[in-house]
Amino acid sequence: MDRSRSGFSQDFHRAILGGHLLIRESRDLETVQPLLFAEDELPWRPAYDPGDVRDRLEAMLAKMRAAASWPWKPSTVCFYRETFWPSLLSKLPDAEEAAHLREMEAEITRLDAPA
Repeated sequence: MDRSRSGFSQDFHRAILGGHLLIRESRDLETVQPLLFAEDELPWRPAYDPGDVRDRLEAMLAKMRAAASWPWKPSTVCFYRETFWPSLLSKLPDAEEAAHLREMEAEITRLDAPA
């Protein structure tokens, strides 16, 4: 959706809470329908540090490389494949995302191969 045509504008506010950077978006209420209960701001959402994301992916890759078979139970692997890894990868710059994705796919193929 084109936010400039919809009358939706965002102002970003930053704060640190519990060691995590959070970003809050607010709406220009004069040009859009007010939110339920006359809220004037959207809830806080986390901002991710690419270094932390990179470290998390590298730790998981190291665990995968060291294993002869999947180091997690099947339900965890399913969650990681469908939700967790795509979410982490999307928080990296495009070039890094592509490089980590190739490495992950190589390990996934190896671990999925019949023993």
